[in-house]
Amino acid sequence: MSIFCTATGLEAIAKPEWIFQKVSNSFEANFFLISDSIIYSRPKGYADLPGVKKSIGILDNVIETAARDNKPYIQIEDYSLITGSAIDARKYFADKANEDRRRKAMIFCNTSLPLSIAVKLYSRFVSAHLDIQVVKSYKDAIVLALKLLKIEKMDLDSDTFDICSNLNKDESSFDPVEIVTEKFLNIQSQDYSCPSFIIDKHILYSTSTGHFREEHIPLIGQMITDCHKAIEDISIQYNIVDCKDFKGIYPNTRIKHMAAMKKWHQQFPLRMLIMYGVNAPMKTAVFIANTLMPFKVRVAENIQHAFQIINEDKKSIEITDTKKEQERLPVTQDDIEKLVIRIRNLHWDGKFKNSKDMYNLDNTAHPLYPIYTSVNLMKEEIDELFQELKHADQEKEKLIIELKQALKEIKTLSGLIPLCSMCKKIRDDKGYWNQLEFYIEKYSDATFSHSMCPECSDELYGKENWYLKMKKK
Repeated sequence: MSIFCTATGLEAIAKPEWIFQKVSNSFEANFFLISDSIIYSRPKGYADLPGVKKSIGILDNVIETAARDNKPYIQIEDYSLITGSAIDARKYFADKANEDRRRKAMIFCNTSLPLSIAVKLYSRFVSAHLDIQVVKSYKDAIVLALKLLKIEKMDLDSDTFDICSNLNKDESSFDPVEIVTEKFLNIQSQDYSCPSFIIDKHILYSTSTGHFREEHIPLIGQMITDCHKAIEDISIQYNIVDCKDFKGIYPNTRIKHMAAMKKWHQQFPLRMLIMYGVNAPMKTAVFIANTLMPFKVRVAENIQHAFQIINEDKKSIEITDTKKEQERLPVTQDDIEKLVIRIRNLHWDGKFKNSKDMYNLDNTAHPLYPIYTSVNLMKEEIDELFQELKHADQEKEKLIIELKQALKEIKTLSGLIPLCSMCKKIRDDKGYWNQLEFYIEKYSDATFSHSMCPECSDELYGKENWYLKMKKK
């Protein structure tokens, strides 16, 4: 199975150890490699520090696949499934993003208002080599990534590109198309061939070439059976057949083929058969078949029209079981007053005052909810900055004290030093007399090694024979 980006047609990679990874109780990691230089990340849940650390461990593995030979890459962060993040997790993520100089840019998409603020704050503290961008959707992100990488022309398979561009998938996030090509999907005989592949486990796409005869019917049936046996969770609902190079079918063979399709339908229900590139006689046959078959049979003008028919059919049968979106509550004067109180009660060296009187932030349906959460986020970020400034001030004061002490010791040696004119001892600031070398060693980095000058040597040993002999030598 191969997966492709529907927005560009580029092939993507999703190793099992990269996706659906539960990295903490509240956080899930998902990574894809698009082409060979774009990493797509779509985390899910609440980003806590343990989860982010494990997630970055997975990311490192993806990077080694993408950035071989120090090749630059771009990372897309899709936050459509993020419910929130801890400030220590955001700080750790930012620090790690700064470390890898192969990362050319980070593009954020589908960010909520609070996360947009966090990204903008974060962008002010990243290294100059890392370009930070915020866009609306995944499609905008992938287009920007290709532009930043200066990729203008892509060598893409035309069939794959046609499929990707006509599936009509939601491109606000990365929703890859899965294409399965296996040997058992290719029917080949002397005068007839029908290579096929499966799209997203529910569309069978075939190219019918040559003359279709009775002996080919069981080959088609075996191929359909093998599909459902070999591919997990497959359910073929639509069969698209390219008939541009189809030469024809004998009437008796057509009747037997229709009977076989009814039998296959009982075991593997098909919703619609769509053919394009058909001639006038085949259109008539399709019209008749549509009244006789237990599934719909349609003629399309081309591949684009075929996918359009499928998309329209899906819309007609689409049943949503999701709950209705909660109705937005009206903004009252009381809500505005509470918001004003909340902002007024902010103070930069502690938490909110009268927190029990604050509005319940769990009500995500409230129209002021993004503003409340944004205020909280800005407060957290500013608190963190003040903590860092406070720590820097403490380190600064400590350094100043050390420098003053060092300067004081240096001035002690450079000022007036009391020295005994007889024994040459020095008096310290406590009134004690110290040997000259001891005093200097105490108040400087100098050390002494003892020896004797020639004058003192003569005075001490001048009458000794051994000394006189040594001097003559």
